[in-house]
Amino acid sequence: MPFSALPPEIVYQIILHAVRVRGIKRTGRLRYVSKSWDAVVLDAICASRVLDEHKRRCCSYLPRYFAQRVMGRPRTLSRPLRIIRQVAARIASHRNKGRDDGDSYEALRDCVFDLCRSCHTSISHRNRPPRDDWFVDAESPMLPVDENDKQFRQALLAAAAWTNEVALVREILPFFRDCPNLVSPNGDDRLEFQLVFGHPISLAAYRGNNEIVSLLLDAVTADGRRDIEPLGDALKNAIRGNQLSTVELILGPQRKRVLDYVMDLVNGIRGTADIDIFKRLVPFAREYPTVIPRLRSRPDYWRAKTLPAMVCSAASDGNLAILKYLVEEEGGEPTERWYKTHKNQGPVVSAATDGRIDELVYLLGRGMLVRPVTPRFAARSRNPDVMRAVIEGGVQQNSDLEFGPALVTATERENEEVVRLLLRCEHVRIDDESKARARRRAEELGLESMAEMLVF
Repeated sequence: MPFSALPPEIVYQIILHAVRVRGIKRTGRLRYVSKSWDAVVLDAICASRVLDEHKRRCCSYLPRYFAQRVMGRPRTLSRPLRIIRQVAARIASHRNKGRDDGDSYEALRDCVFDLCRSCHTSISHRNRPPRDDWFVDAESPMLPVDENDKQFRQALLAAAAWTNEVALVREILPFFRDCPNLVSPNGDDRLEFQLVFGHPISLAAYRGNNEIVSLLLDAVTADGRRDIEPLGDALKNAIRGNQLSTVELILGPQRKRVLDYVMDLVNGIRGTADIDIFKRLVPFAREYPTVIPRLRSRPDYWRAKTLPAMVCSAASDGNLAILKYLVEEEGGEPTERWYKTHKNQGPVVSAATDGRIDELVYLLGRGMLVRPVTPRFAARSRNPDVMRAVIEGGVQQNSDLEFGPALVTATERENEEVVRLLLRCEHVRIDDESKARARRRAEELGLESMAEMLVF
């Protein structure tokens, strides 16, 4: 019986076993086998409990993992996960005005999954990963967390800010009149407890919940110097969440100058995928080095340092509109001097590394430099068109590209189509030593079909 004909439950058990044998990174590549495998592989990674011991506690699987844990073993959950479940139940009840219409479990589940999305590292409060106590179940059934508990109340306010429950925010916010550091960062990291969801103002700004953003800013700002950090945090997260209306709200005439905010505007605007937000903030970012004492003596800093870095970032993020704006409107194409001081870097390398084919084609069309190491980075992508574009770009520029390391990388990444392309393309020259090394890696990883291709 072919593998594709196996019952779904058998496929799931096979993938679950593969997670334990292959590890998270290699198992994650199975998501690309087919669309139907994507969800199955994610579920298997979460169910395997390998994340309990995984060193990357801030990895992208955590939101789904926490949601499944919260819904799976409610009575023995760790304290943070119990708080998530109770907060979700409170919000679901608030939405339903306390009525039980028979869909309470589905409402709870949907709310849990939504709240767990706030655990993603792209939101600024998640600079620190969850501590070990998040991952350890209680040894015996635990009582619910007291709803007057300060950690629970703070989590409820944060969750209400995330889910845009304005009435609930109005109800809870007065309890935090004397502790604004639980509403917004204020430079004091000495909190009594780790925040379950993070600061409410970060979450509301990231989601673009403007009425709540206004409520929270009014609660923690008083037209003084201490207002800078909450405003900067809200602005940073609105940028990351691509919330133009929230950015405009924060930059309104009643607020402070952008350059007064405690944030690196250059890195800040690189976090957005919205071209309108980007254009809105570029003038401030251009002016930003002039207010930094160590940069005032370098008037060319914006052109020589900042713009090339932003071009590389846009290429890596796959934002073609911002990339075109930087290159065509701001003149951000790296100079020869920049390339000399940034070995193995560049917009083409950035686009190839992350498999951004549209951006790569655009950059090559502009004649941007194809570094010799570019094929090795392109081999990380599962899209053979990325490697094909790099090969064509290298031919046009008569570049001496390094394909040996690319073959090894493609083998280690299990990119069979890329391996086949490298072996068959007439413009690719690979030495026998690299082929032998790639074959050994294929054999070590148990990739039989790939090892057979690499016999020469």
